Amino acid sequence: MNSAGTSSRTTGPRNISEVRPRFGSTKLSAGAPHIRAFCECVGVCAIRAALILAVLSALLLCAMPASAAPFAYVTNANSNNVSVIDIATNTVVGTIPVGKDPNGIGITPNGAFAYVVNNGSNTVSVIATATGAVVATVRVGRIGTVSGMNSAAAITPNGAFVYVTNYRASIVSIIDTTTNKVVATVPTTNPISVAITPDGAFAYAVNDNVDTVSVIATATNAVVATVPVGSRPCGVAITPDGVYADVANRLSNTVSVIATATNTVVATVPGAYPAQVAITPDGAYAYVTTAYSDAVSVIATATNTVAATVPVESWPIGLGITPDGAYVYVENQFSNSVSVIATATNAVVATVPVESDPLWVAFTPSYKAATITTLSSAPNPSTYGETVTFTAVVTSSVDTPPDGETVSFMKGAKVLGTGSLSGGAATFTTTTLKVGTTTVKAVYGGDSNLGNSTSKPVKQVVE
Repeated sequence: MNSAGTSSRTTGPRNISEVRPRFGSTKLSAGAPHIRAFCECVGVCAIRAALILAVLSALLLCAMPASAAPFAYVTNANSNNVSVIDIATNTVVGTIPVGKDPNGIGITPNGAFAYVVNNGSNTVSVIATATGAVVATVRVGRIGTVSGMNSAAAITPNGAFVYVTNYRASIVSIIDTTTNKVVATVPTTNPISVAITPDGAFAYAVNDNVDTVSVIATATNAVVATVPVGSRPCGVAITPDGVYADVANRLSNTVSVIATATNTVVATVPGAYPAQVAITPDGAYAYVTTAYSDAVSVIATATNTVAATVPVESWPIGLGITPDGAYVYVENQFSNSVSVIATATNAVVATVPVESDPLWVAFTPSYKAATITTLSSAPNPSTYGETVTFTAVVTSSVDTPPDGETVSFMKGAKVLGTGSLSGGAATFTTTTLKVGTTTVKAVYGGDSNLGNSTSKPVKQVVE
């Protein structure tokens, strides 16, 4: 995209006496030296101003990421800007002015553009991540400003559309990313956040004041289901396999777990003023900000129980997980900081100062795409000495892992056997399992393009 004021053809500086005046004589009079001096001064000043602007532009470009590497983009509501954090060093490498009161943010799957929802401007700023420049501003419905986070942007997996919640207008706006124009709106009631299923088929929009979630079919942009949840729901996240949607309910101090197949709540997990939720790429854990306790709750999704609590700074409100699943970035609204939690230890390993009132975060893609490994066994139960086949399937939103790569089948730290991937699946057969229950996991080591992943455990019963 060409920047404003850029011409496809340029010319060098010309002598001031060669320039045709707009009015009067076509030649400067030799008897008017004061006019000549004035024009020469104007010309020199214009050149100097252009040089200064060029230097400032170069400095801005140098300060921003040169490409879609792993960077965190944090919206700062009171500062009307976005902080760009290099997650390799946990330092702020750029600050981008946007509209008034920026809240929600989403980044296209290819990492090229960030869409920032400006509550106070009723607009969406489109940032080109390569330059850190706002390249478009999209007018949406009335969002309005209320305390805390109340707008969101979710992008379809193919990058074609952005779903934006408009709180005051009670609609969800859909932006076409090729034209950056609103192409449809979906009526809801005070939508505050939205998430899209991994297959792109449905958008789950959380309705704040009516304590429901609207399920929108993206093919028709029609509401196909309405799910009652807890009091004053806020954040929503969908598991990588698309089976569950987790909704944080602030005033009922719970997280509702919705089964997407039936669109019913199948579990409720306690939490102290939960605001936002994010799920690890392997689907094993959900991280939830609990603002009242200045902490983050870690929910084991297999049991829907709180497995750990991580203290952070004052009033954690938003959070997001890096594409490789290694870190959680938590926005502490009252501390003007971002806490970085290592998921391997559930400990804070860094604190990054940002601008005023940080609320949301989104990430450009990782150098390695996340993978999900699932494991099954058959027959289960089996009899002693019978052949048991373990099958691991490795998937990624980017591509199927190459044939021939290895999956290890583990019992604790012991490798029971290995299998080679073919079409994304690897198998291991054994007849030596002892009578009783053996817990097995499948581990995919990743490669230069794909991240590693470990399956949820399978309990094989031998009778």
